[in-house]
Amino acid sequence: MAIYTFYLCNLGGGADSFEAFDLGSDADAPDRALQMLRDHPSCTYVAVWDDQRPVLERHRSTGFTASDAGYDASGAAL
Repeated sequence: MAIYTFYLCNLGGGADSFEAFDLGSDADAPDRALQMLRDHPSCTYVAVWDDQRPVLERHRSTGFTASDAGYDASGAAL
């Protein structure tokens, strides 16, 4: 398990807040990010990092944006 940091970002790209979670793998991050968007209606998107490695961004307007973390555009692991 690893500690993943979820940054609650505003429209300008700045992080207003963050939360950290112990997750089993990158595959657990998309669902958690979606839940955070539900819980924080003023948040534009959630950026997820594993230490210094970007994992993904989940945007409110588009649903999911894959990084080079092994996810396709629907959020499914490759």
